[in-house]
Amino acid sequence: MRRLMILICLGWLAALSAGPKHSRDGSYLPKREQQFAEQLSIHKRRIFCGQFNIAQRQTAMKYARGLGKDACYTPDEAVVKVMEETGMSLAERGRPKTTE
Repeated sequence: MRRLMILICLGWLAALSAGPKHSRDGSYLPKREQQFAEQLSIHKRRIFCGQFNIAQRQTAMKYARGLGKDACYTPDEAVVKVMEETGMSLAERGRPKTTE
């Protein structure tokens, strides 16, 4: 009986550690948004997939298509523009500023 309980606990631990993919990978997004995310740098992809809501993602995609009030942006620039408009921090904690 004790051996059975240990096996059940180990099974639960294995299942919990495998878990679903992190929300920042974009696998849960609609195909169009996944395709847009693939064009982003790693940092901007994490923001787009993990921090943006639906409206923010749609706005970033609109800016990259040139349908915003300004000129057409690259996908990374579009993410930064949405971050600026919504008051999100552009700083990465504990990392020196690099260009991506």
